[in-house]
Amino acid sequence: MKKLAIVAVLIAVIVFGIVAYASALTTATQTVTVKVTSRALLTMSVTTNTVDFGTVDPGVVQGPQSVTVTVASNALYNLQKTGGTDATLGLTSSLLDHPAKDFAKTAGQAYVDTFNLTMPWTTNPGAYTNSVVYTAAQ
Repeated sequence: MKKLAIVAVLIAVIVFGIVAYASALTTATQTVTVKVTSRALLTMSVTTNTVDFGTVDPGVVQGPQSVTVTVASNALYNLQKTGGTDATLGLTSSLLDHPAKDFAKTAGQAYVDTFNLTMPWTTNPGAYTNSVVYTAAQ
């Protein structure tokens, strides 16, 4: 019986030793560190670069004519507009009467600026222009 117990122990040692040896040979571990740096990106587009009311008569409401400003940004951003209103021309626009701050990150947020014009009777005849500048900044 002692011999049987010794044989059983030897068989167990051999089997578990082989299994342990085999698993030690088939296991390897490596660590890879993945690094990336995201750069700041801000884009802006407008649907048209010209709003043309054509030839108008004083006192007659013209419009609306719209421009869509689309901003994409991977960080908080500010959007502001200069121009777009002119009392002499009776020109008004709807977007951003004051700077807007800290808009959320976006893959493409559209803002519609609607222009209306009612030429006052006091405005001299002639051709007029008004520049509107949209500025987005992170």
